[in-house]
Amino acid sequence: MDISSLCNTWWSRVTSSARSEQQVFVRRLLALLDWDMPMPFTPPPDAEAMGAITYLLRGNGRSTVAACFLPPGLLESPSSVTARGLDCCPTTRTLLDALRSPAIHYLLISDLGRAYFYDAHTEELLVWSDDTAAFESKFQPLLKKGRVIHGALEELRRPSRNTSARQLREWALAWSDRLASSCRISGEHAGLLFDRLCVIYAVRGNNVFRRTRHRLLSRFEALAREAQHGAERSGTGRDLVCLFHDMWLDWRIGVFSPCAPLDHALEDDAITRAWLRESLLHGQHKFTTATLLESFNYGDPVEKMRVRMVPEENPDREAYLYGHGLENVDAARILVDVAEEGYRAALFWFDRVVALYDQLTAEFDRKASKAA
Repeated sequence: MDISSLCNTWWSRVTSSARSEQQVFVRRLLALLDWDMPMPFTPPPDAEAMGAITYLLRGNGRSTVAACFLPPGLLESPSSVTARGLDCCPTTRTLLDALRSPAIHYLLISDLGRAYFYDAHTEELLVWSDDTAAFESKFQPLLKKGRVIHGALEELRRPSRNTSARQLREWALAWSDRLASSCRISGEHAGLLFDRLCVIYAVRGNNVFRRTRHRLLSRFEALAREAQHGAERSGTGRDLVCLFHDMWLDWRIGVFSPCAPLDHALEDDAITRAWLRESLLHGQHKFTTATLLESFNYGDPVEKMRVRMVPEENPDREAYLYGHGLENVDAARILVDVAEEGYRAALFWFDRVVALYDQLTAEFDRKASKAA
């Protein structure tokens, strides 16, 4: 039996078959890819709740694949996801988060028809299929054991930075236009929502704001999950406005400061739920410094100039920043005027703040180890 026939049989029988029979189907599929002894592992709770069957496919030291097989009905069509400029559907976002590990380099999520294949660290969507025929044609050569062992996955073509930046910019502009037209607010105020999301991704990817980071991010992620999976309720927009206000109080980042027109627009629960549904469905790779800067590299010449401006050293700012210690570092404030200093300056000084946190953490750990 070829892979396409096996997948079609799975689709016709999986809903009425026992889990043990489903596991037999998965093992037969992996055997067709020459994985005679794949390593099963216990799925994390979120994956287990979906009925996932999970295996590790170990190639060379840099090509370990976590393969997660799901019953039909849980995955959106990848083509519809990518058409909206996104990298994930709600199910794949949940599994990317649940299966994140330094030891896992790639993640295959499939119902033996629809399939998503990610770089598990950057969350780039590398290969996808919408049906069983495409699954066979794309994944049979890709996941053959011999090819994986010899490093074929490392040679996969990645989405270009330009493509990722364009997708991100078009998504942000579409939402800005929707808010501006539906809620009658200015484009400048509507654009703040994307700026806030950029900060949230930055905080997710960096160990900063340690006292409040987990609590505030958990609240945001809970709202996003509720929008994706939960029943509709009134007050979602108000909850998001309150969360943004708390982020401003705790983090003192200007883009979160109260903005009455945007706050009023976000109190429309339907619009806020729709935005929250998509807010965390981008891969982390789109929010790297290089890609964000590239996303600004469109439009009028002034914007392009601000992208290209190289940050300059500022001894006074350095002295102020590094004058803070563990007891008062959270109160440090660096004000960057991107109109005068360019976009790279904000990211340049953000990196300096992160470096200071790392330095203070290392000093604290050294003192703690000596005291012990």
